[in-house]
Amino acid sequence: MTTRNRILLAAERLFAEKGVENATLKMVTQEAGVNLAAVNYHFGSKEELAFAVFDDLADRISRRRLALLAERKLVAGGKPLGVEEIVFFFMEPYVLHEGGRDGALLINMILHQRVAPTKTVDQIIKKYFDKVALRFVEAFAEAIPHLDKKALFWRYYFMESSILFGASERGQGNRLSFISGGHADLSDSDELVHQLTMFIAGGMAAPKDSQRIRLTSKFVSSAVARSNHPQPRPKIAGTKPAASKKPKGEQIEPVAIPKRTSRSR
Repeated sequence: MTTRNRILLAAERLFAEKGVENATLKMVTQEAGVNLAAVNYHFGSKEELAFAVFDDLADRISRRRLALLAERKLVAGGKPLGVEEIVFFFMEPYVLHEGGRDGALLINMILHQRVAPTKTVDQIIKKYFDKVALRFVEAFAEAIPHLDKKALFWRYYFMESSILFGASERGQGNRLSFISGGHADLSDSDELVHQLTMFIAGGMAAPKDSQRIRLTSKFVSSAVARSNHPQPRPKIAGTKPAASKKPKGEQIEPVAIPKRTSRSR
């Protein structure tokens, strides 16, 4: 293995484990077994090294996506693929392939690019992902013939965004597990892919259009007034309700529910 590749692999492992910001060049040199001069010679700076890692990851994941799609189309003998299959082939390299390590790192780099864009990363995204986008939109067009290009590209964008966000929180706080009381857990990669696939496929195959929701000024005014004077919060299940005061002389008999016995019909 060349010195350059050793440095790339070491940086990739450290960036995935510690994050690009927290991994230092000293850590990379120790991991790769090289000196700082070698890193400077091949990459020039930590930023350029990060760009090289991004480029390598984007290339590998894009090639895998296109290979999965092409292989399935070959097996299908030219017939349109199922919407769920297409969604799965797009998501699999991010979440399941090699334990999702490469995908998690690439997702974090893409999200960082959206927050703090750079021309270099933008060029890498266009270089690899534009071609992937067009191939997958083409596959969706064959699978969902009632949609026009406008709807297909909108829904492709929402699919991509849902996957990026949904897969980005694995092992980082796992808010879903917290708010669901443990019923849904992002660390379960198989379930994450299954649930996201069903959700996205349903959205992709939805009718082309529907009635648009519009807010009237009267409705907005009423909602604003209600937010300024909130109603009492509903009682939390399990708490003992306060005893209600009954007017004098009022008698309310409890309703008895007879127990079911073997003679009941």
